[in-house]
Amino acid sequence: HGLEMDDRKLASIVGGTQRTVGLQDVRNRAAKDPRWFIENHLYIAAKARQDVLLKFNHSQQKVWEAVDEKLKENKPIRQVILKSRQVGISTQLSGYLFARFWAERNLSALIIAHLKEVTSNLFKKQKKFYASLPAHLRVPLDRSNKQELIQPVEAGGSQLFLATAGTPHAARSQTLHMVHASEAAFYPDL
Repeated sequence: HGLEMDDRKLASIVGGTQRTVGLQDVRNRAAKDPRWFIENHLYIAAKARQDVLLKFNHSQQKVWEAVDEKLKENKPIRQVILKSRQVGISTQLSGYLFARFWAERNLSALIIAHLKEVTSNLFKKQKKFYASLPAHLRVPLDRSNKQELIQPVEAGGSQLFLATAGTPHAARSQTLHMVHASEAAFYPDL
């Protein structure tokens, strides 16, 4: 990805001096500033078929302004977004949930889509986010299959699930802290 960093450590300029930044330093910053983490560490496949960092476009910026306002007020984020197709909102929100899953301890998040193919595509994005992280930033995973990413307790214990609307038991028995309901207008029995 053209990253100019060592796989074991990340060099950072801090107050004019260079110091080594560890995994926990990056996780702490990502927890406080998820946009920084998303735009500097998460890669997506662009329409031109190359991997690029997930930098917010105009539509994503507008959504982020509303999200960021709620974050600063320490209030729940509840948005219904009416949008045109293919502007990257599900990709952005998938990145946001991944950033929170990666940075925070004991977080449970769910991304739910209206069709199995969409669920599968959103899970592929999650796996790409993880795989494109430099090795020193990849927290261990207990599982990364069955459309779920699960960290072992010692690595943070966070969980990220993907499901298709209408699937029996899609989110049952889970205490969810975050949910992204993609294309909710098309869910059966909503």
